[in-house]
Amino acid sequence: MAQHPTVPVILTSHDIIGIQNDGVSPQETGYGLRLWEKLITGNDQIFMTLNGHFHGATRLVKQNDFGHSVTQVLMDYQMAYEGGNGYLGLFEFDLTNDTISAQTGSPWVVAKPTEKLTSYDQAFLEGPNQQFTLDIDFAQRFAGFNPGFTAGSADEPSLTQAARDILLDGFVSPDPVTTELPGSPADYPRVEGTLAHWRMNGLRGVVAQGGVIRDVEGNNRNNLMRVPISQSGSPTAQLRDVNFSQDAHPYSSDGAAVCFTNADKQTNRFSYLSTRADAPVNLDALEDGYTIETFLKIDPSWNQSDNAWMKAIVRSGNRSQIGVPRTRWDWTASPVALGLSNLKEFQWTEVPIDTAKGDRTAWSGEIMVDTWAHVALVNDPATATTTMYVDGAPVLRNASNTVGHGLDGAMPWIFGSDWVDDKATNGWNGCIGETRVVDHPIGQDQWLTARADIEGLTVTAPVAESTLHPAVTATGTGTPGATVTVKAGITRTVVVGKDGTWRAAMGTLQPGTHELVAQQSLGGRTADPVSVPFTVAR
Repeated sequence: MAQHPTVPVILTSHDIIGIQNDGVSPQETGYGLRLWEKLITGNDQIFMTLNGHFHGATRLVKQNDFGHSVTQVLMDYQMAYEGGNGYLGLFEFDLTNDTISAQTGSPWVVAKPTEKLTSYDQAFLEGPNQQFTLDIDFAQRFAGFNPGFTAGSADEPSLTQAARDILLDGFVSPDPVTTELPGSPADYPRVEGTLAHWRMNGLRGVVAQGGVIRDVEGNNRNNLMRVPISQSGSPTAQLRDVNFSQDAHPYSSDGAAVCFTNADKQTNRFSYLSTRADAPVNLDALEDGYTIETFLKIDPSWNQSDNAWMKAIVRSGNRSQIGVPRTRWDWTASPVALGLSNLKEFQWTEVPIDTAKGDRTAWSGEIMVDTWAHVALVNDPATATTTMYVDGAPVLRNASNTVGHGLDGAMPWIFGSDWVDDKATNGWNGCIGETRVVDHPIGQDQWLTARADIEGLTVTAPVAESTLHPAVTATGTGTPGATVTVKAGITRTVVVGKDGTWRAAMGTLQPGTHELVAQQSLGGRTADPVSVPFTVAR
């Protein structure tokens, strides 16, 4: 810059700004702040910065020492479908109209064969911070170091539009995946075949020894319990190492998590929760495939020496006892585990029902600390594959030639530590959100990140055009946990029961014609109303 003092500068670096857990808002980083203090704010030539490292897209505007704006942009898609799916940040600097236009497009996506396209294959991404236009008076912004800066030729066509025309020429886009924030704790799809669903909504404070996380689908038979410290095998664990938190993944309707702190394999400090020895979920080998979902966050204190290969969720046991061929590594480890490698990759390792096949694994790319991730593991017997999805995108390295789980008897599921050599070890340093086990493969429209269907409300009574006695009771079906507002002269509000039915006593109505209007909602999400005309007899 000193050698070219009149040139406007865009500064690029691996790490300048980060992104908050909502996946939209910017967050400053220690390294980015050092760059700001030591390089950016005192050099008026720098009007924009670009960086990656943190997965997603966001932007931040700051004022430098000269009172001028510096726009900081993060774009990073390496954890997206197929390692980024070829997405590029395309910037047009329109010097005549004083704008900077940004869009995110992929020449790779439009080059794929049509029959290979999935819902992730969009030519352009158009979410928050993926497509935007900034107003900037270039001459005024650059006047401090280049008073003679002038606008470009006014007859240049739009390069933004030209890029869109090139990429979209002949491309037929599949329907994209859409995700909506939950309206309430009940705002998730119920799935037939759910074996266990552990939720923490409403739980707070330190998890007591023997404290329970309920399985909301299994009539409490599969509850998790914090193993007492004296029975855990950890000589250094402390009571306050396990806590409930209201910090949760934004797309988890549960809105809560259990967090494990101070885990350290050097000092053998860990804590964990376990199902009971007689829990039904312990015995299910998942021979028809499965979908296991969870929400995970790595504590920012994570380091390789203390936490490498830590485990979050494990089906405990000993591989060497169930017919697994002898291996150099992990032969006495548990049959099934989800954890984090020494390179901060999610690793899913499983021994299938045919244990002679040995270990099958799936791996993510690098996972950011202090950031929530939704992880789904889907085993499909039709293809004999287990696919790991991180925040909806399938990872590149998945498991093949695998169906179900090889089990070591009725050994329990454990949360918060590994299980090796017939004992717990190497605790999870981070948080675990709601977790669900389904006994067959399901699609994203049924995942915990999807929303409950609230459009299916029915009114079974009164029947349309019927004549009733003055004391009227309305009944119907709806989404379990949803609120139904019923109006017929007076207003009643009821909650749909677990069996999917609702009932509202409307009181005694005046003789004559009436209209009953019922409307279903989950928090801020409201469905279209259902109307039923009826008559009250004189």
